[in-house]
Amino acid sequence: MSLTPSELNILLGEPALVPPAGFTPDYDDPPNRNGLAWFVTTFCMLFATTLVVVRLYAKFRILKAVHTEEFLMLCAYVREVSLLYCTWDLVY
Repeated sequence: MSLTPSELNILLGEPALVPPAGFTPDYDDPPNRNGLAWFVTTFCMLFATTLVVVRLYAKFRILKAVHTEEFLMLCAYVREVSLLYCTWDLVY
């Protein structure tokens, strides 16, 4: 599928998702729930970090056996977190 430059500009100027009926999107200052996002992200990171530390302690100190999955787990532990924005408030 190939778009002309003008068709591409029109497509990129539209919202990512059509807003619900009766809702007016705010592209300049979209509403968000950053407080909730920070709380949930912090809680989940603390919980996940605790579980990772307990698992690594058990593998290194108690079982004294290190396998490839521990290193893969540490690689997967680093991830990107997105905050809560409604899709219809985003324009690409």
